[in-house]
Amino acid sequence: MGYNLCMQDELDPLQPHCPRWNKALVAICTKCCEGAGLPLAETLKEQLKAEYPDQSVKICKSGCLGMCPEKRVSVVMTSPTQPAQAYLADPTDHAVLDCIKHKIKDMN
Repeated sequence: MGYNLCMQDELDPLQPHCPRWNKALVAICTKCCEGAGLPLAETLKEQLKAEYPDQSVKICKSGCLGMCPEKRVSVVMTSPTQPAQAYLADPTDHAVLDCIKHKIKDMN
């Protein structure tokens, strides 16, 4: 099925896995702010396909992460070598895409 287990112990119900997105994982809230995070997530995903054809960056559409204030959406980024970092983004500001892409490039 294309799964790549780092370590395999068939008795362990929760097995470690080495995902293809080894550069970054970005979760964007698409529920709050009247769903304004959805176009942000879709645009970012489309733009990053060309930059990371190896699928080393994964963009996930998320439900509410519990921290979105009015007119902002949560963006959480992490990588195998860095802890998760949460941001509150204005989904109507076109500079947000460039900021996220810049932070992804700085990861690892």
